[in-house]
Amino acid sequence: MAKALTNLSGQGNVPPDEEEWRRLLTAKRTKRDADGNPVPTRSRRMRIALRTATGVLVMTALGNLVVAMVAPGDSLLSQKFWHTSSSTGSDHAAPSSPAKPAPETLEATAGWCCRVAVVTSSVGYYVPGSAADLTAAVTHRTSLTPAGVAIVEIPLQTTGIDAITVSAPQVIMRSRKPNVTTGVIGILALGGQGSGTVSQYETDLDSAAPVTVPFSPGGGQNSAGGPPQYYYVTNTNPAVLLLAVRDSGCDCTFDVKVSWQTDGHEASEVLTDNGRDFHIVGSAGLPWYTGGVYGTTFTRVTSPTFPADWAH
Repeated sequence: MAKALTNLSGQGNVPPDEEEWRRLLTAKRTKRDADGNPVPTRSRRMRIALRTATGVLVMTALGNLVVAMVAPGDSLLSQKFWHTSSSTGSDHAAPSSPAKPAPETLEATAGWCCRVAVVTSSVGYYVPGSAADLTAAVTHRTSLTPAGVAIVEIPLQTTGIDAITVSAPQVIMRSRKPNVTTGVIGILALGGQGSGTVSQYETDLDSAAPVTVPFSPGGGQNSAGGPPQYYYVTNTNPAVLLLAVRDSGCDCTFDVKVSWQTDGHEASEVLTDNGRDFHIVGSAGLPWYTGGVYGTTFTRVTSPTFPADWAH
């Protein structure tokens, strides 16, 4: 190119012709080494191809990086991205609605009558031995085993103001043995310590599969009339169920099951006698005595027949 410029300067003010311009431009684009020799260069087409290939590689790498960050996975980069995004999003998330309260439930207990209700009926208690042993047991308030006829008291309450539908209590038999053959039964009147309306049912343990039916004061089971089969119970409207249990010929144990519905859910609970099965003996084959209250002595009962006359 230095030679070309020398030739140009020797021509004075004469402008270079077209061929001279082409030669000058070609010499300007040609790269030379330290000795002035031309250095081979890539063609424009090759340079464009290289740039295109490089761009493709760069875009592919960037795409893979974005996918690795956005798609949930096990990579550290993905976990870091999602942790950051979740933390950032939670700062601006709408407050969550309060948790729905747990469904109300029934609070029920069971025990031999009576602690809550006032009952004017009579029931039987068994004592091994004679009438004198019966008098001592009643006087000293020692443990007496229900016999012939007994009443289970079932107070019902709920945990809230919404009504819970409760069905009639059912009996679950636990054991059935031959009845005792010695001892005596005392017929005692119940009084109770509470007040209020009660609903009364009865069941006969002499049946192979005892069922619960509304109470019939005249004795025997009666499915007509009586209390309803379902109750609506709340914490401001509790209920007390009384279950009269008749037993003539077996030494039996049983529990009581109550079932209810609340908020579309069904539930049930098996009630025991303070953690033990309810225990009752039959009245058949044993002598019956009445009295023994307020200092009176027990006298033998021959008529009317117990337990048919137990409720007056």
